[in-house]
Amino acid sequence: MAKKTLLARLCCLVAAALLMLSFTTGAVLIQLTNAPRFHRALQSHVAWERLGIPPDHLAEFAGETISYLRGDVPAWQPEVLTADGPLPISPAFTAHMETVRNGVATAFGVACWLFAAGILLLIVGLKTGFSTKAWLWGMSLPFLLIAIVCIAAAIDFDGFWYWLHEHFIPDGIFSGYEPIMRLFPASLFSSYIIPLLLMLAAAVVLLLLVPVIHKIMIRKRSQP
Repeated sequence: MAKKTLLARLCCLVAAALLMLSFTTGAVLIQLTNAPRFHRALQSHVAWERLGIPPDHLAEFAGETISYLRGDVPAWQPEVLTADGPLPISPAFTAHMETVRNGVATAFGVACWLFAAGILLLIVGLKTGFSTKAWLWGMSLPFLLIAIVCIAAAIDFDGFWYWLHEHFIPDGIFSGYEPIMRLFPASLFSSYIIPLLLMLAAAVVLLLLVPVIHKIMIRKRSQP
């Protein structure tokens, strides 16, 4: 009996942690590959009017970039027209975009595996004796890590963004004088924080519903 209880607690703990990580990764991917949101971010944070970029070119750039990140098109070859002519894109930045696309594909696979493993462990936990306390602890551990990251980004987004690239995306560090960087200011990416936090809040609510639903099911079963 003790071994069964320990197994249930362990399964609930790990399941909640894996599902929280899965939902977090999924939320980031959903935001990152959302063409309308990227287009709105470009409109709000890029001086496209001053650069002389036609609105339709900005929309095409957003669509082509997101399609590439999703893997819908084999190459990233956008043509952005400015008042001074087409915006040049260096081979190094093109290679960086390929790195980002590969990262998106890898993250999607990881999110799927985390979700599948989390659901499997949750099923085992439910069959062996669900532990609400273990489930809440499992949610809390990754949530604490996510909260620390969000606080760091809120305090100094530019510093956080540089640290992220320096340690995880080294080929994505470009000078501000790089022409294409006019379309990728740090403020554009910081605008994703609030929508991302809202999605994470929804994920937390969803995971909190699991023990609530479990209790309701137990009560129904115990009723004559």
